[in-house]
Amino acid sequence: MAKPTTRSHNISDAELNEYASIILKGMKKNVSLFPNPNPDMKTFEIMLQDFKRAMADATYRDRRAVIIRNGKRKELQEGIRLLALYVQAIAKGDRSIILASGFSPSKPQRSSNDIPLPELFEAIPQIGTGIIKLRVKAWRLARVYQFEYRKKGEGEPWTAALSTKSTCTISGLEMLEEYEFRVCYVASRGKSPYSDVISSRIY
Repeated sequence: MAKPTTRSHNISDAELNEYASIILKGMKKNVSLFPNPNPDMKTFEIMLQDFKRAMADATYRDRRAVIIRNGKRKELQEGIRLLALYVQAIAKGDRSIILASGFSPSKPQRSSNDIPLPELFEAIPQIGTGIIKLRVKAWRLARVYQFEYRKKGEGEPWTAALSTKSTCTISGLEMLEEYEFRVCYVASRGKSPYSDVISSRIY
């Protein structure tokens, strides 16, 4: 489920200022979605303005000014954290609502069991032989490539041909017939989704 990201701990002062400004603009523009933010927008805007002034004052590395800047940075970060919790409660994972607030939504987390969809799958007829060569983009964690084929349009079950390589040669196909082909990766943790089905006539 998507969440608003604070992004505030590992970015520069300038980036923090820019992100907070975007949040302020988004929250004020879409006040109907976010009627009772915590902190309220007036308070958050004061936090942002205080940080901007402290950031400018610390430009020449005056020790006192730097300490004040760091304090104002922490205050602004805390404001962003609280607003992120508020937006999260309203959005309930809806990325469009999170974006409307000015926050960046978190990226979808990939499960450790995710296996990629096969890519760059193609069928290459070997003219005059009844043979077709299949190949797909190699995936380093694939133990086996499961190629499958059947005559097109007859609703027949798929016939599987397993290969330890990302290529496979299918022979004994009927000349002038059109066949369908697909492939999936087989890994230690399961199978990938099948590729898009491709068709080829045998010449």
